[in-house]
Amino acid sequence: APTACRKLVRFGAHLYKVEGKGHGRTLTRQTSSAIKRTAAASLARRIASEASAKVTARVLSRQLGACQRAPSRWARARTPRGAAPPSLARALAARRVRQSLEAARRVSLAAKRANLQRRDCPVFCRTGVCRRAQAGACKMLHDPGKVAVCAKWLHGDCCDPNCKKQHRAKPELMPICLYFLQGLCSNAECPYLHVNHDPAAPVCQAFTQGYCPKGRGCPMKHFTKQQVAQLRRQREEDGNAEGGAEVTPYGTLPPLFPLSLSSPPDSRGGRQIYTSV
Repeated sequence: APTACRKLVRFGAHLYKVEGKGHGRTLTRQTSSAIKRTAAASLARRIASEASAKVTARVLSRQLGACQRAPSRWARARTPRGAAPPSLARALAARRVRQSLEAARRVSLAAKRANLQRRDCPVFCRTGVCRRAQAGACKMLHDPGKVAVCAKWLHGDCCDPNCKKQHRAKPELMPICLYFLQGLCSNAECPYLHVNHDPAAPVCQAFTQGYCPKGRGCPMKHFTKQQVAQLRRQREEDGNAEGGAEVTPYGTLPPLFPLSLSSPPDSRGGRQIYTSV
């Protein structure tokens, strides 16, 4: 059925204007320009209506504010004049929080990278070789003067001409003499450290992992990974015999009781027999 809008009637895709009255009425087909003017007027009225509704909602929001539930009564929070709507304010606040978190994350990553570049490579300090550095991927420091001393060279058994470890005894790179801690080594020429530590002093993780910048002045015990493993096995055996004491390889070690080591100090000055340092 045709739809009438004021004095206009639409049939299919065409718009007709009703002229005359009664039985003498006629229909006049409207041109495209008339249709465009009618559509433009309708669109303008709709836009004006939507804009008026938005302005009304904004005014009501500013005047009445958002009602918030207080612990014991209803409280009305008024929005200051000229301030953004509550939803927009929350969106802006969330955006600022995200930007702050992103900036903090970038600063933290930059600090970690800078700190990493100031640290010594533990793999290079222990072995003298870093494959990641050879590939250009390791960003840490690779100082040849901080490479561990070759234990085989200390015992006169290093026959490798391409050995990457140091072939000179440097006190700051030497571990503690276990025999000295047990009172079994008094040789002044022993290359291992003769340092008295608190029996409850923890193991220096920096030295165990590669290098300790404090050297002989470090208050913690300088043990190699092999020494820690040997102490752990011995303490586990003693713990099993005593009822199962728990031992952690890198934590605080209990007092060093006399250990039943595999071999006593040799005749070359009480040096310990280890395969590597």
